[in-house]
Amino acid sequence: MKIKQPEMRVTSLAPAAAPAMASNALQVEDEFNAFYMAGTDGAAGHVLRPPYDPRSLERLTQENNVLGACIDAMVVNVAGTGHRIERETKRADEPDEQDDPVAQKLEAFFREPFPGTSFITMRRDLERDMERVGYGALEIMRNAAGEVVFLRNTPARTIRLCKLDAPAPVAKTVSRGGAEMSVNVMVRERRFVQLMAGQLLFFKEFGASRQLDKHTGQWESADRPVSVPARATELLYFQVGQDPNSPYGVPRWEGQIPSVVGSRAAEENNLTYLQSGGLPPALIIVQGGIVAGEARQALERQFAPGQKSRAAILEVPATDGMLDKPGTVKVTVERFGHERAGDSMFERYDDKCAERVLRAFRFSPLFLGKSADFNFATAYASYLAAESQVFGPERRLFDEIVTRKLLPELGGAGYVFRSNPIAIKDVTQQIAALSLAAGLPGIDPESVVDQLNKAAELELQFRCSDTPVQLRPVQSIARAES
Repeated sequence: MKIKQPEMRVTSLAPAAAPAMASNALQVEDEFNAFYMAGTDGAAGHVLRPPYDPRSLERLTQENNVLGACIDAMVVNVAGTGHRIERETKRADEPDEQDDPVAQKLEAFFREPFPGTSFITMRRDLERDMERVGYGALEIMRNAAGEVVFLRNTPARTIRLCKLDAPAPVAKTVSRGGAEMSVNVMVRERRFVQLMAGQLLFFKEFGASRQLDKHTGQWESADRPVSVPARATELLYFQVGQDPNSPYGVPRWEGQIPSVVGSRAAEENNLTYLQSGGLPPALIIVQGGIVAGEARQALERQFAPGQKSRAAILEVPATDGMLDKPGTVKVTVERFGHERAGDSMFERYDDKCAERVLRAFRFSPLFLGKSADFNFATAYASYLAAESQVFGPERRLFDEIVTRKLLPELGGAGYVFRSNPIAIKDVTQQIAALSLAAGLPGIDPESVVDQLNKAAELELQFRCSDTPVQLRPVQSIARAES
């Protein structure tokens, strides 16, 4: 008669030391849920749902190890270079910008468009919103006379677009045949909305022809005027991409959202795996018997569960024992030390995700700090390509919007807003060019000294003398010093 087989008992190979980590990036509740496409035309409501929740997109940029660096590169190189105000067409008899009162007035406004905030800081925040969410907005505030007084950045995550109303006739001024002419155009003007303490606060698009009630969201009419305190301020709207199913902008990395989420999941999986100790260093297999209680306690004390030095015990009951013939007991120890070197998993997958995100921004790895594979020539070429294909076009698009929409409202018609480009300077070539220019007739010696100070970061002073300024090439100076 055979002994009845006992139930198998198996000790877990990898007991969890802590609860598994889980990302909540895509589980944020949208505070506008109760207001999307609700209400009647012209009343509070008709708020359009964005294609992606802005807070979820911002959370993804914080969690990904590549996306945040790409966005910082866009912010620094697009919005952090500064700007200048110039005449669109300048005649020889007109003064330079530093002596032009209109240009000085515009420069003073952009130096501090809001108390305590410069336009560069404001523009960097705007660019960061655009790269994270896909759109951004600047709030324009006017005084009672209708003059633009302040600009202020409005966080994109708090802004939603409203459905377009019925078209209304608006007088527009255009230039045709060298002359200005006014034409009436049917325009559907946009409204925007914020949620403040459970109440909707409305804005109108910059340059709208009618006043808007900021509390009700209704346009002003002959029988329903809007008082000055109740007038809505204006928003100057910017966007990166265009969602095909809504008027919202989308970030340039929209197509790489699976890679962004997958990279984070791979890192969390590696972290959980390593926190639980990875593979155990040894697996003790007992076949045909059960480990005695004292031996089990001693082994568990030696290899505590949850520690990286733990061991796992697998007990397999006997199946061939008889009353007159005991079963065979066998103890085997399997070691896994050579597998522990590969604890970090999904590394190639994470690298591929990083490449896809870089491809969305059209960056080289140089902008992530990976300079090991670059020399001066390749780094210079990468920066020139990014400046001509990415940074430069983005700055010109922003400049066009500011020039066409904002400057005329500031009294700057005929002037242009130009962002400064990225200048990669080779001091050796600049000094060589100055040495050639210094010997040419008609060159102002003082301007040569000024340019030399800028190129080499010197503090040379010009003294009037009959002897012309002569600059020797850098190679000659080096040979003379040697």
